[in-house]
Amino acid sequence: MTLESRVVAKFTPKLRAYITSDYEQTAILQRAIDTRCIWEQDLSFLESDNTTWKVTYDEYYEHAIIRG
Repeated sequence: MTLESRVVAKFTPKLRAYITSDYEQTAILQRAIDTRCIWEQDLSFLESDNTTWKVTYDEYYEHAIIRG
């Protein structure tokens, strides 16, 4: 008797933004980020292969994410 199984996996690429002072600008993340995610985008819904995002931070507004 032969038993065949199939598994279908769905890959959803997501871009997430975090604001923390725990890392340097060029740091490679070695562990999970211990802060809340401020923004998330499913990359499969982008209209273009080339997209630029600008994340800014100020103390009054906390953060802003601009797609340009």
